[in-house]
Amino acid sequence: MVEYAYAVIKNKKCMYLNFTFIFTKECDCMNKREEKVVEELGTLFSFNSVALDKATVNLLNKRENKDIIKDLYPHIEDSYQFHYAHSLGTGELSYQIKEIK
Repeated sequence: MVEYAYAVIKNKKCMYLNFTFIFTKECDCMNKREEKVVEELGTLFSFNSVALDKATVNLLNKRENKDIIKDLYPHIEDSYQFHYAHSLGTGELSYQIKEIK
């Protein structure tokens, strides 16, 4: 998935939004209704896709007081994708959260 995302955004200025209103185990592209696994987090925005996804996971982990991805997918190391995306030049790993109300 990282390579596909990189191919789409390569040499482009993009804005990224994460809507975490209904967070389920599987992708929302699945053709089935699923139960949400965490409560609503809200909307996150960035020009840095890697930092945005990393911040989203960190905020979900903090809210749930556990590693939510590891709990759902014990055989997957989610930080690998962040580091791999960064190595391709997709985005930076560091971030700063600013809350807007």
